[in-house]
Amino acid sequence: NKKNSLIFIDEIQLVPKLLNTIQYIIDKKMAQFVLTSSSARKIRREGHVNLLPGRLVVLYLDALSQTE
Repeated sequence: NKKNSLIFIDEIQLVPKLLNTIQYIIDKKMAQFVLTSSSARKIRREGHVNLLPGRLVVLYLDALSQTE
């Protein structure tokens, strides 16, 4: 079932134009996404980038240590 699809995209800041397509897919309830980025600032610097207003939950994770 496409509505239950969960899609992971790592380092979304490398292809910020994908966010328009992701928003369309979310709005049509075709899938859910988990997006990661090591640089939110880079996404914002691009200008005119869709930041998925009202559609995202932001979680900040600290870097893992070598023992983890």
